[in-house]
Amino acid sequence: MKVIMYFVRHGQTRLNEKGRMQGVCDSPLTTQGELQVEKTRVALNNVFFDAVYSSPSGRCQQTSRIILEGRNLEPVIINNLHEMNFGTFEGTRFTSHSEEITRCFDTNDFSSVNGENPAEVEDRILQSLDTILSNAHDNDQVLVVTHGSYLMTMLRSVFNVDMDKLFPRALGKGNPIPNASIMRVEYEDGKYTGQNFPNLYFKAQTFEEGQRVKNLVDKMLSAGYLHKELLNPKAESKRHYIFVWTIGDKCPLRRKGK
Repeated sequence: MKVIMYFVRHGQTRLNEKGRMQGVCDSPLTTQGELQVEKTRVALNNVFFDAVYSSPSGRCQQTSRIILEGRNLEPVIINNLHEMNFGTFEGTRFTSHSEEITRCFDTNDFSSVNGENPAEVEDRILQSLDTILSNAHDNDQVLVVTHGSYLMTMLRSVFNVDMDKLFPRALGKGNPIPNASIMRVEYEDGKYTGQNFPNLYFKAQTFEEGQRVKNLVDKMLSAGYLHKELLNPKAESKRHYIFVWTIGDKCPLRRKGK
């Protein structure tokens, strides 16, 4: 059996905007988040979906409703698609308890603060995939709306991707999987293959984040990496660069010796 799955992270939320940790706690999409998802809806406009699945969180259901606008489809809620439980860190700023938060993210283990550990999340992911596939038919295309850390864990556990090598935490800011981004995965006879990973980004704002970032931007540009350049409407001297690369590419942002 062959099934194409489109995984989408929810749009930006109020807690995302405020730099607060958001796992099982919830907040609605911001205006920017709604615009992000609208772009995703347009990008998926020509894709026929046989089924749609969503995390039970309000932010994911809101995201799925925007994407499904004009379609005769309702999302099926799968509880196991919910975001990782960050325990007592839920709702706190990323800058609070920074050492302990960094340690938990580095190990992907929040059990020390009454949250989830990697094995628990991986088990939920596998159960979700089993639920989706058990209800699918050959050549179905399904949409799955879920969360950033959930997708990061899926990349590690299902695709065996070393995310620390691919996207060094020291150089990135926040989750490298952007809000409302799309990941296309093909399942066939027990094997998962990533068809499109446009959601591993390094975003840099030159002339504002320092010479180190500018040097990295120059390195990425000279290496010919796919990128988009955006002028800052408030200050034309500042430029934003968004770089995209696929899993398996040699990324110039890797740590030395990795």
